[in-house]
Amino acid sequence: MTPSRRRLTLSGAGGVWALTLLLSAAAAVATSFIAGYGPIDAPFGVPWWALAVGFAAAEVFVIHFQFRQEQFTFSLMELPLVVGMFFTSPVGLLAARLLGGGLALRLHRRQAPMKLIFNLATHWVETATAVLIFRALVGGATGHDARGMVAGLAAATVSGLLATACIAGAIACYEGIPESRIVRRLVVANFVVSITNSSLALVTVAVLWVSRGAGWLLSVVAVILYIGYRSYARLQQKHDDLELLYDFTRRTGRALQVDTAMRELLSQVRTVLRANTAELVVRGPGIDAPFVRTVLRDDGDVDVIPVGEDGLWRRVVERGSSMLAAAPVRDSVLRGELAAHGVQDALIAPLRRVDGEIIGMMLAGDRLGEQRTFSVEDLKLFEALANHAGVSLENRHLIDRLRSEAADKEHQALHDALTGLPNRLLFQRRVDQAILTNRSSKVAVMLLDLDRFKEVNDTLGHHNGDLLLQEVGDRLRRTLRAGDTVARLGGDEFGVLLPDLAGGEAAVAAASGVRAALERPFAIGEMTLDVGASIGIALWPDHGDDATVLYQRADVAMYAAKESQRGVEVYEAARDTYSLERLALVGELRSAIDRGDLAVHYQPKADIVTGRVLGVEALVRWYHPRHGPVPPEEIIRIAEQTGIIRQLTLWVLGQALRQCRTWRRNGQNFDVAVNLSFRNIVDAELPNDVRRLLDEVGLPPSALTFEMTESSIMIDPIRTIALLSRLRQMGIGLAIDDFGTGYASFSHLRRLPVDEIKIDKSFVTHLASDESDAVIVRTIIDLGRNLGLRVVAEGVEDRASLDILAAAGCDVAQGYLLTPPLPADELDRWLDARSHAVPGTVEPVESPEGGADVVRLRPGVGRQR
Repeated sequence: MTPSRRRLTLSGAGGVWALTLLLSAAAAVATSFIAGYGPIDAPFGVPWWALAVGFAAAEVFVIHFQFRQEQFTFSLMELPLVVGMFFTSPVGLLAARLLGGGLALRLHRRQAPMKLIFNLATHWVETATAVLIFRALVGGATGHDARGMVAGLAAATVSGLLATACIAGAIACYEGIPESRIVRRLVVANFVVSITNSSLALVTVAVLWVSRGAGWLLSVVAVILYIGYRSYARLQQKHDDLELLYDFTRRTGRALQVDTAMRELLSQVRTVLRANTAELVVRGPGIDAPFVRTVLRDDGDVDVIPVGEDGLWRRVVERGSSMLAAAPVRDSVLRGELAAHGVQDALIAPLRRVDGEIIGMMLAGDRLGEQRTFSVEDLKLFEALANHAGVSLENRHLIDRLRSEAADKEHQALHDALTGLPNRLLFQRRVDQAILTNRSSKVAVMLLDLDRFKEVNDTLGHHNGDLLLQEVGDRLRRTLRAGDTVARLGGDEFGVLLPDLAGGEAAVAAASGVRAALERPFAIGEMTLDVGASIGIALWPDHGDDATVLYQRADVAMYAAKESQRGVEVYEAARDTYSLERLALVGELRSAIDRGDLAVHYQPKADIVTGRVLGVEALVRWYHPRHGPVPPEEIIRIAEQTGIIRQLTLWVLGQALRQCRTWRRNGQNFDVAVNLSFRNIVDAELPNDVRRLLDEVGLPPSALTFEMTESSIMIDPIRTIALLSRLRQMGIGLAIDDFGTGYASFSHLRRLPVDEIKIDKSFVTHLASDESDAVIVRTIIDLGRNLGLRVVAEGVEDRASLDILAAAGCDVAQGYLLTPPLPADELDRWLDARSHAVPGTVEPVESPEGGADVVRLRPGVGRQR
């Protein structure tokens, strides 16, 4: 009798292999004692191949019994074992057990190699032990006397308990020490089954000893016993299922909070159905609202995720009943719908109100245990659970509350947290919608950038800068029409959509009115602030056919407005000297990623005290065959605007991780840092992508650090902090890049799950000559130390700045004083040269990226602690 457990973890695999080797060694020792024994003095012998057939049949015709997530499997294995001890040689019995049982386990039950090897080792030690005990007890007796019968019963029973101990050891390796209740149940059930089967086997021996021809009658008894076991198991299973159903109803009915109730409901579904995945799907409020998936994660938290159209939902609504999708699923469409939920087989049931209306769908996916997929009996139990779940959800109004939560999440995803205005994503959607529904008038897209905002932010602090942005948003709303859209696109940049205009003159008039409204003084606290705005205008269909092109051309017009100092400009193709080039670069960048034409350079970061390289920052480079080097900020801007930033980031991440693995194998045990944009840190799939890449490369999460700017984090802090927390829980390092230049830095820093802050190079470059920069740098270093964060100084280019940083207590230096960013092979040579240098010295070298001389930091440079 064996239990089937959940998936094997990596740490458990080592324990199981060790246990397998130990069992094999013990079995080999026992075999060495019995190898010389021949058959006992019996009236006839049973060929080993006949016993092999018996062992195979015992493994094929097994009884499965399940309780919660434990599945027990027992068989009539003692029959061929006891018969073999009396009528076959020990070596023949071992061969029959391993060959017959092994073939059945592999070909019929399709056990994985590791599990198969463990079971064969268990069978080997169990059989060898049984023969050893039997031969020690039987002595000179024969199988026809009482001593031989007692010896056979003792051998089979003790070897069965030994097998139970082996299984318990495997369970401990898989998931830790099992509950005492489960162990007791396993031992008692095994003991009862072993005694029963062994007694039948001894009766078989006694009958065969007297009359070989009567053996077929005993096969009838064996079949009846098998049917009896099976019937008992089914009755017991029904009893346990009723108990589980009662427990399910009690637990879900008792939970009052949304999170608690959903976690309890989905956890119980996974437990009762022995499923790896459990989730609910409901439609959000409104006819065109997205679907809402509520998924129980492995860590016990519940994710509420708005999604698009759901194929399984459509199937359930059309069928109006539950559905069993057993593996292997041959319908390719259904297989794809299941894959969208991350499962290979599933039970799906509608959730109904009392009046019969379908209010949702419940799914249990990926069956665990020896039974490789769900059965019709599972579906019946699942339907009962779904009925109880539907009533529970309706009684506690959880569906409506889930929809409310989904609507809140949708609002947060589409609106700026600071001003409450639509964000870039919603703005683009509304531009696309205005173009689709417009038939006769013009559509104007305006981008405006505040003048003198940086001075306000730097002089009066981020808090007052935030208040000013809120006031600007309110004033823009009051100035424009009810049907117009005002959005905050990031920083001090705002977008305005005018969906129904007579022409360009009306757009210019509206922009002039906006600019005039913003030129009126703002009262912030006890201060009166004067700001202005530069506004660029692009019109549909005159200047573009979609939101992306209109946005780009309004951006061009806005910069023209800044340069002309007229405040308002309409896009003119004659002044757009680089728009065609940029549009061409969009397609070429995508192709460059696919072909691997980009490059990754690495800039080291060194400990200021010891000079030891702690890590490198990975920086993307693109040398265009016609335009030459493309600035990195231009690469990122193009990737963000065209939606390929995820593809670009994953490419850079993969290159950096593989290079880091190479360095570590060569003895350079440092980490790699990769930059993330705003679109990366609101991508819910990023943690899964990162985990997949780390597994492929074979690096621990601690080898990776992600860097992101304050501004990108604060665009949507609720979503970004949640995602960054997931990355931090994985063990990945997090750093704030360009620290000191973003918004609400100090007020939000204590909430951010980060390990490191990087002082922006604008403060470090003139550190030795500008006392105000020195004050800011010292303040940031003190802040980092007080919060327990590592502080990195970027842009360290001279020895004087390095000395100031060292004296202030900065931890790490990065910049041209060490080296510019280098390709991996050149960095290897740089590292090799440093390893042969005299400690405490510097060496000027030629910069491969800028042509200027730089100084290499050597071990020993910097302050002493």
